[in-house]
Amino acid sequence: MTKITFESGAVQAYLNTLQGVIGRMASSSASCKTWCVSLVSALLVVVVDRRRPDILLLAGVPILMFFVLDAYYLALEKVFRKSYTAVVRKVADGSATMADLFDIEPGADAGKKIGEIFPAMKSFAVWPFYGFLVAIVIVARAVLL
Repeated sequence: MTKITFESGAVQAYLNTLQGVIGRMASSSASCKTWCVSLVSALLVVVVDRRRPDILLLAGVPILMFFVLDAYYLALEKVFRKSYTAVVRKVADGSATMADLFDIEPGADAGKKIGEIFPAMKSFAVWPFYGFLVAIVIVARAVLL
């Protein structure tokens, strides 16, 4: 069996694939924030235009939904980064096999890894953003009442 090195085309392709997945997770996270701001802003405009602060509570739905989805993407990104690091370490220490280079999924225990959503919710990349949106909604409601 041949030794797998960083110069191997299979290693390069595998690492590039993982980098692409990680990039898509980061892009999806940014899209969550963009969509959330758009929906909450549109709802604020309707509330101010119609002077109906009671419907402002609906802003909590997209904020909560996108908060959880954003944390999910962040958790998946972390899982794939760990996979990337694990393969790099295996290649570096010479223990990598070809089977390692064909495993793109988060793993058989992905259900357990999805439990990383809750720690991701505590991430500085997530909670301050959505917390600020909640604060804006609360202030807008107080001003309109």
